[in-house]
Amino acid sequence: MSRIIMNMDRGWKFHRGDIDANIKSSHSSDYASSKAGNAQGPAGRVWNDTDWRVVDLPHDYYAESEMHADCRHSHGYRVEDNAWYRKRFSLPEGCVNKRILLRFDGIAGNSTIYLNGCLLHHNYSSYNTFELDISDLVYRNKDNILAVYV
Repeated sequence: MSRIIMNMDRGWKFHRGDIDANIKSSHSSDYASSKAGNAQGPAGRVWNDTDWRVVDLPHDYYAESEMHADCRHSHGYRVEDNAWYRKRFSLPEGCVNKRILLRFDGIAGNSTIYLNGCLLHHNYSSYNTFELDISDLVYRNKDNILAVYV
């Protein structure tokens, strides 16, 4: 069986810090964001990230953090912020009826991954490699939005 490998290291949108998207939480909104692809805020398909910085992976935003004596020494006394990464991508031709896997070679800290507004995965182990089968959620005929909250 043939295999297509896409390198997705280039051209991620990056925002350091949390974003107050004024999202109301209820049973139906939580269900919509986790199962139905209607996540709101930066996790969703519709979010204006045009003013976010463009970065390439690997990217360690802790290295850019300020230092503070009250911060953990195991992180170099760096201020620990959360962050968002977003990537728009489309599949190349020839991916019809193929399994599509995303491979992450390491995310620093806890992370939550969304694809096209659907909660895809929580990862609670830093810098480990993991793969996600996105075959049922990926659009094969239009752009996809991958969002990672760290």
